[in-house]
Amino acid sequence: MTTFLWTILLVAQSQVFRGTLDLATWPKPDVDLQVSVAKVEIRPTEGTVLSVQQTPARDPEDSLLIYVESTDWGVRVSVRARRPKRSLGDWYRVFKHLPDSVQQVVILLPRGVTYGNATLDLGVAEGTVDLGGLAFQTLEFNLGVGELVLDFSEPAPQEGEDLEINVGVGDFTARRLGNGRFRFAQVNTGVAAATIDLSGPWPPRARMDASAGVADVCFHIPEDLGVRVETQGFLVVRDFDPLVPRNGTWVTPNYETAPHHLLLTLGGAFTHYEVTYGEEECDD
Repeated sequence: MTTFLWTILLVAQSQVFRGTLDLATWPKPDVDLQVSVAKVEIRPTEGTVLSVQQTPARDPEDSLLIYVESTDWGVRVSVRARRPKRSLGDWYRVFKHLPDSVQQVVILLPRGVTYGNATLDLGVAEGTVDLGGLAFQTLEFNLGVGELVLDFSEPAPQEGEDLEINVGVGDFTARRLGNGRFRFAQVNTGVAAATIDLSGPWPPRARMDASAGVADVCFHIPEDLGVRVETQGFLVVRDFDPLVPRNGTWVTPNYETAPHHLLLTLGGAFTHYEVTYGEEECDD
């Protein structure tokens, strides 16, 4: 009873923490990570403790803190700076003029927690985000400007609902996206070069929608995944040599016998889409 009352008081007061927070108290917390300008590494860790490690920020207002706030449906755990969100132009100017002194941030997300709705909001960033073995109900990943790798290095312990990836400007790589085990995925890229690896155990009847602006996007399809590709949009350039045309769509050679399947819909304007299959990889 004492632990329960302390939890209620903690949430009601929107407590602030530095460095670490044990998430074991909350069965399904929402998580919101906001990093404005940084060289970033986000990776999983065992147990239930969320950890934030960072080099000193040039401005103390940019130091990251952990906030715990009550919501109508539970608890939101946020990692963010005291400073209000910068505009994208502000982020770019800061990153451009501080190339050697950009803050370095490491965030460890515990695998011993099942997360509700999660948002990873990176303004200007370079580095890696590994979400392998983490369970999310929904996940929104936003990158404004930068060069970043998003990896699901291990399968999630359970299926999730929705994954949304938004990339503004830069170079982006997604690895083993099927390991996230989301039933629906959406990928939106602006002026970017993107490589999307579709490996992993997608749930039954999984779908992905992709939309891009002036971009080059390459999808890698492993041999154990059956994919049907549909296209929409204006002046979408298609390089689908490994696929087989079928009734106005394209399918992988192993579509009927593959253990996992995915419906992939591609749209956009002035976009070049490429597909590689099996041992053939996307060009770096």
